[in-house]
Amino acid sequence: MLLAEGPASPQSCISIRFLYVGDSYEKDIVGAKAVGMKTALLLRDEGDTKVSREELAADEAGVKAKYPDADMIWTSLDPAYIEEMTNRFAQERID
Repeated sequence: MLLAEGPASPQSCISIRFLYVGDSYEKDIVGAKAVGMKTALLLRDEGDTKVSREELAADEAGVKAKYPDADMIWTSLDPAYIEEMTNRFAQERID
């Protein structure tokens, strides 16, 4: 899934930023990161990224260490959650 940020006009195409969201670390995140994209790994209760929201909350640093190419780690596609996590990521880059 690609999320575009910014207006999509021909004059502003250079300023559009993309975020690649994937639920497979090896198939999605590693490849997207290799071409310079920002990435968000969607953790699910199955598959190669089987981590629950509780596990992420209890050991966020440990989970992030398992997936070093993921810029963000998400456990939901809920719009409010995505906004919260994206704002948190942006704030970490400012601090």
